[in-house]
Amino acid sequence: MSVRDLLMAAAGAVATGGAAYRYWRIFITATQSPAQYGEVAEIELRATPGGADLTTGSTPVTESSYLTVYDGEGAIYAWYPGVNTVDGTINNPYSVWYPAASPTVGAPQWLRYDLATAKEVRQIAINNYSGGGSSLKDFKVQGSADGSSWTDVKSFSAVAAWTGWQAFDLT
Repeated sequence: MSVRDLLMAAAGAVATGGAAYRYWRIFITATQSPAQYGEVAEIELRATPGGADLTTGSTPVTESSYLTVYDGEGAIYAWYPGVNTVDGTINNPYSVWYPAASPTVGAPQWLRYDLATAKEVRQIAINNYSGGGSSLKDFKVQGSADGSSWTDVKSFSAVAAWTGWQAFDLT
């Protein structure tokens, strides 16, 4: 973390991008759905706007929660973990991330990506599954050197509903 980032974090300010972090997190505080769960098909972390995706199918992803669906006999019917957001599958209803949704589990929810080494991310692209669901409304992108102490890179609020890809610049 740079001296600038440390000073901004100490002052409670939001950094404007340009810092390199090993861990990146999307911290969701509201979605378009009153149930407060999103449906994310794919996320790309990009070093340049419109550039190549820094994540791969082997990028470790951790999530705040994910939905598991059981059949009538207690066996897992389907599950929707955060790793589905880096598998390259876009329009498959079984390859999305659903946070666990219930009256007791809602926003905030988050997805954390481990890029193995510190990398600068200047854009995040999010694919909201085109088959339905709820897109993100209020969220912030955060970076971390250690995966536990987070610096706000950029916040987004009152984002209009969308389906398909939407890119968000971090600078």
